[in-house]
Amino acid sequence: MSAANPSQTRTTTQFSRQSEALATDLFRVFELYWPLMMRKAWPSVDLQGVAKGEYQQHWAGLTTRQISDGIEKLRTSDRKFMPNPTEFVRDFCMTTARDLGIPSVQMAWQEACEHSHEIERWQWSNGIVPKVASLTGWHRIRTGERLDDTRAAFEEHYTTTVERVLNGTNVADELKHQALPDYQNIPQAEKQERYAAMLRQKELNAMGIPDKMRHGDFMSRMRAAL
Repeated sequence: MSAANPSQTRTTTQFSRQSEALATDLFRVFELYWPLMMRKAWPSVDLQGVAKGEYQQHWAGLTTRQISDGIEKLRTSDRKFMPNPTEFVRDFCMTTARDLGIPSVQMAWQEACEHSHEIERWQWSNGIVPKVASLTGWHRIRTGERLDDTRAAFEEHYTTTVERVLNGTNVADELKHQALPDYQNIPQAEKQERYAAMLRQKELNAMGIPDKMRHGDFMSRMRAAL
């Protein structure tokens, strides 16, 4: 049987002490915001000590920073009840998309649709949005081509990308070569022409004139409008 690594032993001991201190901090928050609930749940010091141990057991795999941030989130939350060990880890210690400034998939889709004509000019809420839209296909998003399928593809790409980011994967480099594929090498004059064409088409769509309407049909509708 091999001897324990002294460095690993010191690290484990240090984390254990920090964990105990954090558990004490957590229970101070309980005492401050939910004194009656806390005393009812753990009426004695001994029972509070057992409860602290249960919370610490659920902290396996977390860093002290995550636990400390979780305590601070709990302190500033509007929660009405004390979280149990599982709830505390899930709701307060785990990094969420919101923590990283990543919008929901619904908000990301809406932003991509509304600003697909100004990819380079628009200040995106998060860089993941245009990159995922690029993976989906800017042309599909701009034209509304097979809209349900396009949205489903966007949501699948977006959900997978966000999950990977939350798991610690740096997706920026691997998506860089795919970013804005249909705009990256287009001359500025052509970009302006595309933008103007898009605005003209929007006006025609608002008038109920399809993109490929025959000239005769167009003139008939114009005369009817007059």
